[in-house]
Amino acid sequence: DTELLVSLNSNANSSRVESAIQALAYRSTSENPSVLSRTITFTVTDNKGGTNNATRTINVTAANDAPILANLGGNTPSFTEDAGAADIDVGNDVTITDPEGASDFNGGNVRVSFNSGLQALEDVLSVESIGSSTGEIGVVGSEIQYEGSAIGDIDGTDNGSGTALQINLDAAAATPAAVEALIKAIQYNNTSNTPNTTNRILDVTVNDGDGGSATSSISQVTMSVATANDEPTFTASAADPTFFSSTGTPVTVFSGSPTPIDVYTIEGDYVIAFTLTVTN
Repeated sequence: DTELLVSLNSNANSSRVESAIQALAYRSTSENPSVLSRTITFTVTDNKGGTNNATRTINVTAANDAPILANLGGNTPSFTEDAGAADIDVGNDVTITDPEGASDFNGGNVRVSFNSGLQALEDVLSVESIGSSTGEIGVVGSEIQYEGSAIGDIDGTDNGSGTALQINLDAAAATPAAVEALIKAIQYNNTSNTPNTTNRILDVTVNDGDGGSATSSISQVTMSVATANDEPTFTASAADPTFFSSTGTPVTVFSGSPTPIDVYTIEGDYVIAFTLTVTN
């Protein structure tokens, strides 16, 4: 039990004592308070030892607090064309904490959306399938697994293909550790041979599925995008020509119909040179 004792002096007449009692307030400092009713007993004692009591019952209603996402906001990952997908968690050290100490985020979600810079025809957000061993995320179709156990599914609409990526968590296996591993496995990719180099500003949130203020504050990630030159393609389908030294007549190296040569620059660049090398 907790007790508050207020000692009074001779200036404490009845009206002043009433005002002091009316100013008393109760609060709980816990993020996960017990919802048992609290009974408050007031005891008033006069200067001659007389006492009297009054009681009040305080009903306590718990409220869900949003999970806390840390070590992600402010990250500046970079994507380079043809170098593979880029993780959004550069330091691989994101943490997620539930103030109430919830054991799982069943019923919640992990969401990555484009705040700005979205190029719908080329941007892709996805979850890397790493494996089923300790601490690993796996992807089987649209199902997301942690250590081989299902924890959720990629949303049917916000599936990351030119749009936001949302993973709906639907199992008790979606523990804080599983959600951390999931965020670490989220990647950005670009399908264009000439990607737009505008920065993509990504907003990341986690919903714990417990109602109320269930969604974390936004952790914002700035993804830079850089292009890389693609080599031109060159194909030749003509038959090998034969040169007769007896006549000395030059032969066309590439001949035929339709044109047996195809030169293609991926980004639409122009060719500045070509080299012909003769051996033997």
